Amino acid sequence: VPFAAHGYCAYFVYSVMDREYNEDITLEQGFDIVRKCLAALKVRFIVDFPNFSIKVISTSGTREYDMAEI
Repeated sequence: VPFAAHGYCAYFVYSVMDREYNEDITLEQGFDIVRKCLAALKVRFIVDFPNFSIKVISTSGTREYDMAEI
């Protein structure tokens, strides 16, 4: 599985990820997809969450970012 989203919000963001993702993206392009997913949630989801944590999983391990870092 090249990407994942969990919970009820996944229904809103999978279409964005499916459209935008390709196998050769950079980390910055991945963050751009995250920004587009969050923009979709602001429009379509009834609850406004102020903060998200973004976890990047790679061959060198996992890293966690907050919204200010992306």
